[in-house]
Amino acid sequence: MNNKKNVLIFSPHPDDEAIACGGTIANLIAEGYDVQVVFVTDGSHSHLAVLGIEHNPTPAELAFIRQKEAQKSVSTLGVPSGNVMFIGIEDTQLHASKEKASSSIKAILSAQNHIDAIYMPHEKLEMHSDHRYTGELIIDALTQLKLQPTLYKYVVWDAQTEKEFDFENRADLQQEHNTNEEKIILDVTPYLAIKVAAFKQHKTQVDLFSPQQTKPVVPIEFQKRRVEQANIEEFWLHQYGNRQE
Repeated sequence: MNNKKNVLIFSPHPDDEAIACGGTIANLIAEGYDVQVVFVTDGSHSHLAVLGIEHNPTPAELAFIRQKEAQKSVSTLGVPSGNVMFIGIEDTQLHASKEKASSSIKAILSAQNHIDAIYMPHEKLEMHSDHRYTGELIIDALTQLKLQPTLYKYVVWDAQTEKEFDFENRADLQQEHNTNEEKIILDVTPYLAIKVAAFKQHKTQVDLFSPQQTKPVVPIEFQKRRVEQANIEEFWLHQYGNRQE
């Protein structure tokens, strides 16, 4: 019998797993947790959305490449290859594919023998619709399945991120926050080098991958602020209204 604690990491795009909780994942692996990572969208439109590039690579080419990069990233963090899942929703279009995504998320959750904790994008504080709807769909699925694992909610796409990327995807944004949520700050200094190495596996995002590029998809200032110099990771602890302890 597997007595390891089971943790799921939901990443809206390939690279969010390293940005938001790369140090935490490496720490969980070191402590013996069974960690699974779920990528919700395929990352196919990063170059088109942020840089206006749709050829060399095309979105289809980019989706294939970014899946390989995601596998390398989580492998660097110590996650076994069999613990990685790809839902494959079209990048930037989760708002149009919520039914398909919801069905996939419920299937993944239902397949678990038990779930101790989930790390996920904040369903109210995230400003990018792919992030926000990922969070909403997870909350809805857990409610329907009557599951109440510990939820650690992160924020990648806030106002500063939006400004640095100079890109918006704010479908139905109505920002609000449950003030009862406890903010948790984790020191990931011992795992920062692993986090950075994992993030750097996303070469399409951090390098000049296309001949047409004059800057990376992920801005240099963001890379430094949220990854290279990020020796802490912040999470909000979800409060269930009727949680039974």
